[in-house]
Amino acid sequence: MLAGPEMVLNRVQLLCDCQQQLRIVFFNDLQQGFLQDIAMFHAADPTSALEILQEKVREINAFRNKTLQMEKIKARLKAEFEALESEERHLKEYKQEMDLLLQEKMAHVEELRLIHADINVMENTIKQSENDLNKLLESTRRLHEEYKPLKEHVDALRMTLGLQRLPDLCEEEEKLSLDYFEKQKAEWQTEPQEPPIPESLAAAAAAAQQLQVARKQDTRQTATFRQQPPPMKGKPRAIPLKLIELRQFS
Repeated sequence: MLAGPEMVLNRVQLLCDCQQQLRIVFFNDLQQGFLQDIAMFHAADPTSALEILQEKVREINAFRNKTLQMEKIKARLKAEFEALESEERHLKEYKQEMDLLLQEKMAHVEELRLIHADINVMENTIKQSENDLNKLLESTRRLHEEYKPLKEHVDALRMTLGLQRLPDLCEEEEKLSLDYFEKQKAEWQTEPQEPPIPESLAAAAAAAQQLQVARKQDTRQTATFRQQPPPMKGKPRAIPLKLIELRQFS
């Protein structure tokens, strides 16, 4: 039995609408093969062809949704990977900056060690100079004691001859008095107190010492080269010429 004209027109319109959706959401090569299959089924059984067409449309919509979801995840994956690479570069830069800071800290610690060595040299030099001054003071005291009775004897002889007595040493020059040497001895023996080390330098020295101990204990890594420490910021400390000479003889 043949279908009525209105029913045929409705099915053709529905088929055209489905074909239009297929042209939008599916690929051309798949669409052509699919339409050929639909036309073949429609020639055999129009009702079955319509059901098959609706099923295919649902599959295509599901395929389209999955494809869009996959593209979104792919875009997020690319963004996360770019962020990962950027953070990795930043971490590498942070570690390089940390190494430079540690090297600068070690340079400051080395300078502090040299300063302590210079202080020890100067302390030994000051002690030696104080010993020499004490010897000279004792020698001067003995000469002064020898000079005093001799001067009294000379003054007595001059008085018998009607001459005036000679002026005392303190009258000729103040530095030749015994009190002056006693005062100078008290000043020489007064040792200057060493100022306390700033907390920042003390902490840096302790941290550097711990770092050196940790590096000695870690035998898993072998150093292929030693990088020179960076130049220190600010004006370098000038070493006096006298201190250089003392280092050579110490």
